[in-house]
Amino acid sequence: MNLNQIAVAWNNNTPAKNQTKSYWTDGQFLYSYKLCIGYTDLENKKVLFNYTAKGNNFVSASTSRHVNLATFYADSLLVPNIANQIAVEFFTSK
Repeated sequence: MNLNQIAVAWNNNTPAKNQTKSYWTDGQFLYSYKLCIGYTDLENKKVLFNYTAKGNNFVSASTSRHVNLATFYADSLLVPNIANQIAVEFFTSK
């Protein structure tokens, strides 16, 4: 699959990965390499972590590209350190 198709698959809650497995989703979570860059919340909303230079949380050029591709499908774009706290609460509340 091409990179844009991964973001579309995440939006559709469908597992997908690119050929190099650097950008992938299990349908609920979205990953750039091993870094979770997005998730689907309990209301089926797409939450994306802003790991970009523009968001002052640059990880790599590839991760920035992955985030930018998914931005179109995200309901929320969060600063990663705040987002990580919210995600931890989300995962531990189950």
